[in-house]
Amino acid sequence: MSQAVQIHIAGICQKHRGPGAWGAVLSKGTAQKELAGIDEETTQHRAEMTALIEALAALSRPCRVEVHSGSEYLIKGCCEWLNNWKRMDWRTTNQQPVKNADLWAQLDEHFQRHAVVFQYLNEADPGTQDRRAKKLANKGLTSLQEDLKARRDADYSLRYKNKDGSIMKPIRIFTDGSCLRDKTGGWAAVILDESKKSEVSGSDLHTTSNRMEMLAVIQALEAIDPSLPARVTTDSKYVKKGMEGWVKQWKQTGWLTTEGTPVKNDDLWQRLDQICSERHVAWNWVKGHSGHKHNERADTLARDAAIFASKNFMRPIHEISPAPSGP
Repeated sequence: MSQAVQIHIAGICQKHRGPGAWGAVLSKGTAQKELAGIDEETTQHRAEMTALIEALAALSRPCRVEVHSGSEYLIKGCCEWLNNWKRMDWRTTNQQPVKNADLWAQLDEHFQRHAVVFQYLNEADPGTQDRRAKKLANKGLTSLQEDLKARRDADYSLRYKNKDGSIMKPIRIFTDGSCLRDKTGGWAAVILDESKKSEVSGSDLHTTSNRMEMLAVIQALEAIDPSLPARVTTDSKYVKKGMEGWVKQWKQTGWLTTEGTPVKNDDLWQRLDQICSERHVAWNWVKGHSGHKHNERADTLARDAAIFASKNFMRPIHEISPAPSGP
């Protein structure tokens, strides 16, 4: 029996969804081949799957293959879930579309050609080839991040120049949202433009903290000149992750989640996406209540707006003082 081809793979992603890279090392006897690739929009799971797909595609003829991976998702998918998904037309037992079905289908095609077995990698004690695959993936991600930054910097420097040729500084915006137990909410933003400082705030009834966080950004961006760049600092990971990754995917799916359900707060997401498409907006996250001067100020303004609305607009009718009678 011929010797099996050994494939060691690794996939990494900068965030839950975003820039990622993969690496693979193929070996048989003394022969060895290395593969690597990048993707500007991917996930950890998709990067790992892509590494295996590309490695299997590199084999010129049917082989016995032994795959070494630390991905439980990949191994269970290949060994336990794949056949059931195929029988159910790429749907789960809950009749939801299988995530990454396009890549699972590609893997299935390769499994028809090659005899593949899996070895679960002990991440605490990786072998030489496993470390090499991880190094290839890390190198690819670093290169991709540098390239993306260079492109952003070049785009920024071309679009935002002062009359004297100097690079324009972005307007700095610090936002926060608040929601009380009675579902009354408040939003606020501190806007710093060169030497000027302004503050905006407002409230809403029957709302949520996430909606107030989003509305704070929307109102702040609508309050400034759309021709000027802006840097938004928020303590909401929901807002930052949404605008840096989720929105792009939701737009492609018609504002539906991967489970096929409507995206929550899609009205505000679409409004915010439209606003950001008209200007350059950079995003920054800061931990809430960590002593950041402008974030703390936005927090105070948002909470004050929520409390004011709760006291003045949410009281039962019998508690509102009657209008004074005429003479």
